[in-house]
Amino acid sequence: MEDLKNLGEEFKTKREQMHLSLKEVENVTSIRKMYLQAIEEGKASQFLSPVYALGFIKQYAIFLGYDPEELMKKNPKAFQIQPELCRYPQRSRPPAAD
Repeated sequence: MEDLKNLGEEFKTKREQMHLSLKEVENVTSIRKMYLQAIEEGKASQFLSPVYALGFIKQYAIFLGYDPEELMKKNPKAFQIQPELCRYPQRSRPPAAD
């Protein structure tokens, strides 16, 4: 997930240029600090699922002033988070009642 790590480093640089702490970003975006840090470090394993990861990345991008659609075009691999890399890749369904 080198692409996600590179994108995260770009986000961190932008946040630091804005003189914001992770806690300040958390307060504004409601994205927990641990997830913001995971984005900046490119650690998909910290997310519950790819859906959460992508949603948080897009929301963080918008907060930082990026267009998420443009970022996706420039960094398509960063947005292709494999389910097996996340903490809970699949939720199994309970057995059907007979």
